[in-house]
Amino acid sequence: MFIAFLSSFFTSCTNLFSYSPFDADLKTQHLNAKSIATLQSASVAENDTVWFAVISDPHNNYDDLKDAITSINRMEGVRFVVCCGDITNWGTADEFRWYKEIIEKSVHPVITMIGNHDYLSNGHLVFQRMFGDTNFSFSYGGYNFVFFDDVVWEDNNSMPDFDWLQNSLSTAKTNVLFAHIPAWSDQMAGVFEQRMDSILSSNRVVGAIYGHDHGFQYVAGAETDQYAINDIDDRCFALVSLCDSKMTLKMLDY
Repeated sequence: MFIAFLSSFFTSCTNLFSYSPFDADLKTQHLNAKSIATLQSASVAENDTVWFAVISDPHNNYDDLKDAITSINRMEGVRFVVCCGDITNWGTADEFRWYKEIIEKSVHPVITMIGNHDYLSNGHLVFQRMFGDTNFSFSYGGYNFVFFDDVVWEDNNSMPDFDWLQNSLSTAKTNVLFAHIPAWSDQMAGVFEQRMDSILSSNRVVGAIYGHDHGFQYVAGAETDQYAINDIDDRCFALVSLCDSKMTLKMLDY
């Protein structure tokens, strides 16, 4: 009788369990490349002001992420949205899918970078299949947008690929930099922070935007202003404008 009950239970339920919370069997989607192509298909003059929104660290509250996307959707003039990483807590395929389902509701192209939490489990592999390379850049409106993977500990990495960063920044007159971990924070503090400061000072970077620290921080620089923005739990996002090679950033509540 008990065996018959179990047989009936399992045959009557579909998708009851995920085979593995660390499943990386996802189709290659390259969502970042698709978002960038959509963005670049829209014409923009080099003297136009470029507006975009930045969110970060939605891994603790996907309901707040939904509300953020809804709020940004209502804003006129926004060209695209950047997420500065930590889209998952444990790097599981399900978490990546949940994030993807939410950002698909955005009316603006969403460009996502990797965070340290996203390296856990098989997260690195899942991210690459879903979004593409963890270091990447693109040009838009006369600016070079550079996304730098500076995760060290969870990546079991000796250091971030600073050579790639230097090469990516040196090819453009005006750069905007995104990274998950602020140059002054935990994994980057010390030698890596000095290397980052050297690269920023030797290239034209009008602004650098980070996540990770779950609170707003601003570091003014002679050439580069650096910002760590709030996490999604604080129910705010950054609205950024680029005009005449100058960047301004303001946190907006939603």
